[in-house]
Amino acid sequence: MSSESELQGFVRAAIAAGATRDDIAQSLGEAGWSDAQVRDALDRFTGGTVEGVAVPRPKPSSTARDVFVYGALFTSLFVAAFNVGGILFGVIEVVFGEAEATMAQAIRSPLSVAIVAVPVFLFLNRLVQRDMRDDPNRRMSDIRRALTYLTLFVSGLVRLGVVSSLIYNALGGELDANFALKSLVVGAIAGTGFAHYLRDMRVDRQPPGSGAESAAGGS
Repeated sequence: MSSESELQGFVRAAIAAGATRDDIAQSLGEAGWSDAQVRDALDRFTGGTVEGVAVPRPKPSSTARDVFVYGALFTSLFVAAFNVGGILFGVIEVVFGEAEATMAQAIRSPLSVAIVAVPVFLFLNRLVQRDMRDDPNRRMSDIRRALTYLTLFVSGLVRLGVVSSLIYNALGGELDANFALKSLVVGAIAGTGFAHYLRDMRVDRQPPGSGAESAAGGS
């Protein structure tokens, strides 16, 4: 039996014996279990019992529909973000005279993609939000969590790269308004996504049915 299985077995037995969440958490903490491990184990049970048996919560899972919907949602998000950035890059290059093309020519390609990707993302995001309002347990989808953490990872790396590039160019005396504005665009897009999904994952830490789900603005 793995240590995680032993932990869940202990929590199940303790709840069945009438112990409170605080008492269980204190005992496990004193035994050396981390706060995250204890919280995860406790969140697998409602805290109530039926004829001396602890009532479990639904386990995280994914369906084929989740793979399709969340795959399409996050793909459209990345495509939309990339091309919105491309539009703003084109505007900046034309304004600062770095592009020989007209404004329409500079933004035509990213604009055409964004016109498709943004509505697709908004539609899928609305669909996901409706599904989670109808069934809060959908927030526990494995594929959703994996893609959300991937988005946090990518957006975090982008922000780190932007800040590093700004410092590098500033130290070399090569920082101009054009580069600074483009960096601001990339940083703003990545930062918006990072803040949104970080807040979303914090809401996920609340047990289903706690009412915290309504605090999240997106999937």
